[in-house]
Amino acid sequence: MGIANLYAEKYGITRERRAEAFEKVRYEMIDDPFKIRRHTPLFESIAALGTKKKIFMTNTPGDTGPAFVTYLNIGSMFDDYVFDAKKPLGMETIVKGLLKEGFAPNEILSIGDNPYNDLAPVRKLGGRTCLISPYTHFGKHEWDYTVKTVEELADFLHQSSVIKL
Repeated sequence: MGIANLYAEKYGITRERRAEAFEKVRYEMIDDPFKIRRHTPLFESIAALGTKKKIFMTNTPGDTGPAFVTYLNIGSMFDDYVFDAKKPLGMETIVKGLLKEGFAPNEILSIGDNPYNDLAPVRKLGGRTCLISPYTHFGKHEWDYTVKTVEELADFLHQSSVIKL
């Protein structure tokens, strides 16, 4: 989204128009012919996790976040859903809340594709991190784990070090 916003600024496209375009694309991602594939092994791995708490967070605003949860059929897989999460600050707030609840930093694992939004706030507070990306990112050694594909993520979630959260 960063590059898109850069060009939108350059060409004077208003925030409202950008938000409309973002929402349109999000809905296209859950409808034919562009819909994303539901990866059943990943969702089975998430459901099988024996963790104390699972939180789903997305910066997606409006109704598109809940629409994705419905489309992916993951409504019962997580304990909490946070839409329009305002990451990275929102991520930091959630982690601080978990720490106040009594979770130890090493019991917190954030999995995400955006190192700045999804991982850095958790790492800063002592939590564990897993980057999912086929690309090389700056600071790649800062993350505890890295997986390149959804298939690798599903396998990663079966590891005993993850289950012991």
